[in-house]
Amino acid sequence: MAAACSAASSLTWKDEPQPQAAVAPPPADSPYEAILETATDGIVLFDRSGSIISSNRSAQMLFDMSANELVAQNFAELFSSDSQRVVLDYFESLEAHHEMGARDHGREVLGRTRTGGTAPLSMTMGRTD
Repeated sequence: MAAACSAASSLTWKDEPQPQAAVAPPPADSPYEAILETATDGIVLFDRSGSIISSNRSAQMLFDMSANELVAQNFAELFSSDSQRVVLDYFESLEAHHEMGARDHGREVLGRTRTGGTAPLSMTMGRTD
C-alpha cells in the first residue's frame, strides 16, 4: 500500500517499509514524475512505517529541505509536535477505512521546516495502491 499526502503539500504510503538505499524516484520520463513535478501542492510519498520515499520540488521548498534530506525523515517529523498526533490519527483512519469519502476535507496542521520554523498547512492524504 502506498499513500500520498497533500498539504498545500501531499503525502503517500506503501505496504512495506523500503530500505533507504533501494528507494528511487520514478523515472524522469514517466507520467507519474510529470504529475509530481507539475503539481503546485507539495507532495510527499511515504510507506506504511512513515519512511519518506519521494517528494516533489514544491514539498522540498515547503519544508526547506532537499530531496535527500526529506528521504532521511520520517513523515511525522515534518510536522510540529502539536500536529504529529493529528497527522498520525489521520493516517491510521485512512489505513483502516482504505479510502476517504468526498467529505474528507483533510486536516489543518503545522509543518516544520529544516530550521525549526513552522507554517500552517492544509493537508490531505490518499493511498496510491
